Amino acid sequence: MQTLWLAIYIIVAMRAVPYYRQILQTVRDNKLLLLLVLLAILSAFWSEDPSLTLRRAVALLATTLFGLDFAVRYSVREQVRLVSIALTLGVLLSIVAEVLFHGLIPAVDTTHSGAWHGVFDQKNVFAKVVVLAATTILIRTRPRRWNLIITIGVVAIASALIGAAQSRTALVVFAAVLLLIPVFRIDRESWKARIRIAIIGVLAAGCILPLTVDLTRLAGLLGRDATLTGRTAIWAEALASIARRPIWGYGYSAFWGVSRDAIRIDSFLGFEVPHAHNGYLELTLQLGIVGLALFLVLYATALWRAARYLNFDAGNEAIWPLAYLSLIMLYQVTESTIVVGNTIFWMLCVSTVCSATELARYQSDASIVEANSGIPLDSLLAVERESL
Repeated sequence: MQTLWLAIYIIVAMRAVPYYRQILQTVRDNKLLLLLVLLAILSAFWSEDPSLTLRRAVALLATTLFGLDFAVRYSVREQVRLVSIALTLGVLLSIVAEVLFHGLIPAVDTTHSGAWHGVFDQKNVFAKVVVLAATTILIRTRPRRWNLIITIGVVAIASALIGAAQSRTALVVFAAVLLLIPVFRIDRESWKARIRIAIIGVLAAGCILPLTVDLTRLAGLLGRDATLTGRTAIWAEALASIARRPIWGYGYSAFWGVSRDAIRIDSFLGFEVPHAHNGYLELTLQLGIVGLALFLVLYATALWRAARYLNFDAGNEAIWPLAYLSLIMLYQVTESTIVVGNTIFWMLCVSTVCSATELARYQSDASIVEANSGIPLDSLLAVERESL
């Protein structure tokens, strides 16, 4: 796997050379992203395992370069198309593997022997890929009557695969995606649309709040115990470890299985914990409050820019930045998939953040030209839409 990733990153570096000016400009426009990656590299100085931190940080840097190249080279529409093709192929291969060669590919998690994991090493990873693939297909499907069959088919197949993977988190996230995509498509300039959004918000809050107040009821609906399969105990111990080194953390990828505190937690819980099962706690353990703050500001800025882009472009793919950022937020409650090297999830996070920044810059430049030339903003932005 290390050889394969190395080959991929060498190809990415060679591809990035002709676009180095655009990539450098994108890096300058996303200083918080640069600072976050640099913090991961510099954490080797205070890491519990400096050599491990440095290796994982270099992988993070290379994965970030992949995302930068992806954002610079392709428009948002092209990004969604390519991601949709790649992930759909992964899902199809997984179905073939499970149906025709069940058990051939070993799984890391052996506690759920009947759960599908496809061509991936873990059932939750397979479920995340299914959710992401289905999301890209639904986004690309135009809201017309003759595409209703495609939409129903995608939802049915994705739900069945998530059920086969026995991933409750993926099921909740996919349900949220099915609710959010129609909301994102609503024209927010219309007063009728605002009423619809308000109604959906009230209904969603009315359904969610009673469940979050009673954790036992929520876990019961998901087929889990009140500790969310032991996650609450892990979270409590992780918070205690964070309190010991709150500012800078224990070093990038240098807590679980490395630090004395992690060994203490394993001993206390009676099993080896691979990660915090919460993206925000995991990031704080590794890079402290400083790292968490950098990520949250970076995320909030990208979310704001993605929302502005959605108002700027009425195309289906304009939903993608906001939809993917929403997926990231939802998944981090029970899983740790942010700021992780050698994963498609961080690649897409980087490309989404950078694309949102680039789109915001175009809008800002167009507004200045409008003020100086008197040409309507809509006319100026229409010229740029195809290139974005």
